[in-house]
Amino acid sequence: MAVVQDIQDYGFAAKGCEFRQIEEKLWEIKIRAPTGGYRFFYGMIAPGHIHVLHSYKKQGQKVPIQELKVARQRLREVLSHEK
Repeated sequence: MAVVQDIQDYGFAAKGCEFRQIEEKLWEIKIRAPTGGYRFFYGMIAPGHIHVLHSYKKQGQKVPIQELKVARQRLREVLSHEK
């Protein structure tokens, strides 16, 4: 996907995607593509240091609870290894 390269090149100013903070270190990227929408959850561990935790094809407006649970669990695992 070209939008992934745009994110790398332009960060929050990348076209075709939205960034939002879910809670503390958990963030979401919504990507619009011709084949549909995608959501990526990532952990902002430190400035310039992120971990992609989970992604899925967007099915509706709201984040399904199970998808959010997976992202939270993976963030906990990443943070426990960072110590």
